[in-house]
Amino acid sequence: MVKVQTIGLCKKFERVVAVDHLNLEIQDGELVTLLGPSGCGKTTVLRMIAGFLEPDAGKVYFAGKDVTHLPAYKRNVGFLFQRIALFPHMNVHDNIEFGLKMIKYPKEDRENKINQALKLLHMEGYEKRKHSELSGGEQQRVALARVLALDPHILLLDEPLSSIDAKLRDELKYEIRSLQIKTNKTAIYVTHDQSVAFSISDRIYLMQEGKVQQIGTPLELYVNPKTPFVAEFLGKNNFLLGKIVGIHPQKSAIDASVKNFLVQVPYVEGFRLQDEVVITVRPEDIYVTKKGDNRYKNTFEGKIEKATFTGATTFLEVDIGGMLIKVDVHGPDRLLYIDSAGKTMSFAFNECSILK
Repeated sequence: MVKVQTIGLCKKFERVVAVDHLNLEIQDGELVTLLGPSGCGKTTVLRMIAGFLEPDAGKVYFAGKDVTHLPAYKRNVGFLFQRIALFPHMNVHDNIEFGLKMIKYPKEDRENKINQALKLLHMEGYEKRKHSELSGGEQQRVALARVLALDPHILLLDEPLSSIDAKLRDELKYEIRSLQIKTNKTAIYVTHDQSVAFSISDRIYLMQEGKVQQIGTPLELYVNPKTPFVAEFLGKNNFLLGKIVGIHPQKSAIDASVKNFLVQVPYVEGFRLQDEVVITVRPEDIYVTKKGDNRYKNTFEGKIEKATFTGATTFLEVDIGGMLIKVDVHGPDRLLYIDSAGKTMSFAFNECSILK
């Protein structure tokens, strides 16, 4: 196991700043995801950690040792690429053996290594299959087996599931997480896919334009986003513009006026009376209720402008004083609101966040 750390990591491509003074700290045996939109710098970070790119400034440390200028082949990292990089003229066995040959692993011990890797990936019996006889998911499993056979200290995974279909992607993301736990490898996973990041990560570094916007567990980022970008990137959200009209530290609450109703949000330091704020509320955290229901802190009435049934969910667009709010209805109740467009109803929520 190896702790990975970067300090002040920077990289420019001509006039474009790809990575801007980035600090990361990944603990021994931890799986951390670099999450963000295309072009935010996450793959560039991974390639600098691997040694494929030289940083313009900053340092990379493995287990406290400065490896910033150490060649990639001396870093003992396993890199799984976005594109499935198998040799098409080799069968499964020979693809896995190739890396062992490159590091001059003793010939008499190679078969044991290959068998161990195939067993980890549940691919015993596939040794003689050719590249063309494997599905996309099987090809990526072989690529992962080839990496694991080398027993790297660190696993670096650059969107390895993006080239396979959605069903296989769901299966493989859990396999990768299970393997990472089983082998206790320190791992850094790069993706733009929130669902993958949330499913497998111990922690997430959410990036935008070469900088980290927020660090935390999937739950921390989803429930308590620190910026509008984080709130919007991590799933659907409602952004309610308001003004603070009451601050109650003893009650752990802040009151904000939004349109024609009062919203109570959890207390956060740094806000003052009359501050203009943004209240974020997830559509799945808003419920259709009966008027006078006192189970919720925040209630309002609105006219349903649109109701869209998608099977598992009915999506509602609700007008409150000229502002549209999105509401997701799940479970058996979703069937009650398929034809609700045009009706005025009561809504309520507790969970919300406040941003400047």
